[in-house]
Amino acid sequence: MQFTVFYDGECPLCRREMSFYRKRRGADDIHWVDVAHHNAELDDTKLSRCDVLARFHIMNENGETYNGARAFAELWKRLRAFSWAGKLITLWPLSWVFERLYNFFLHFRPTVQRYAHKHLD
Repeated sequence: MQFTVFYDGECPLCRREMSFYRKRRGADDIHWVDVAHHNAELDDTKLSRCDVLARFHIMNENGETYNGARAFAELWKRLRAFSWAGKLITLWPLSWVFERLYNFFLHFRPTVQRYAHKHLD
């Protein structure tokens, strides 16, 4: 099983962010799944399309899934330029703080997405 990133390809903000990560060293070893356009790849997982579109998710090589800030930490650990940050934010209390920040951001995500649709596409 390959390390897999699930993201919302309909979201211009998400699309830009994943495009940025895909250009980093280590990204070639990651399977990138745009769930908005390729949700059949979820069939072999325990993830629902709705959940994956609502929060950032990854699945590691052992089939374990993570979402939110922990998912970003797991992704960053695999990208050489960000591996230090991924290791750092898995430590408590930083993991707790970053998860709260991610959840806070989710409240404003629809507004940010509307802005991004107008200005980033």
